Amino acid sequence: MDYETRKRIIWGCILKDMQALFNAPRHLQADNMKDGRAAYLEALFESANSQLSGDMTEEDFSYYCKQISKDMIQSTTIRTWYMPNDLRKCALKHGQIWIGKQSHLASYENPTKPKEKPVDKSNPEEMGWSLSSIENHRRNLQEAIDNNELQGTLAQSFRQILDSAESKILARKETPY
Repeated sequence: MDYETRKRIIWGCILKDMQALFNAPRHLQADNMKDGRAAYLEALFESANSQLSGDMTEEDFSYYCKQISKDMIQSTTIRTWYMPNDLRKCALKHGQIWIGKQSHLASYENPTKPKEKPVDKSNPEEMGWSLSSIENHRRNLQEAIDNNELQGTLAQSFRQILDSAESKILARKETPY
């Protein structure tokens, strides 16, 4: 979204409502202060524009500008134009809400990303096990036990994993359905 589009949306959603509802500050009300009013409105525009992300779509930008306008109208206690700093704070709040929503949406898994096929744990061959690899692991396990690298329940757990994989492979060979 370009600068002119952002300016048009901020003007239409925030500044136009402000001018319709509130009076210009006294020092800018005289007819000879048109340049002063234009500079003040430009400062208000920059206050809002600087706090809203450049990554927003036009639809999001319009929505948050309308929310800023509602908040500013509700929070204004005097019937004069907004102060640039108040508008900046409100725009910052809504800009942070948008960023929070974007990061929340990004935390969800991408639905177009293909999901990994779940591995069938009842078939050890799909998980990379074979009778020869089990025998290699058994030899390595026995060497680790003999060298006192593995002891006790950890060695027993590894042995049970190998036994389980071997029994499942042998059972599948006996009943191949």
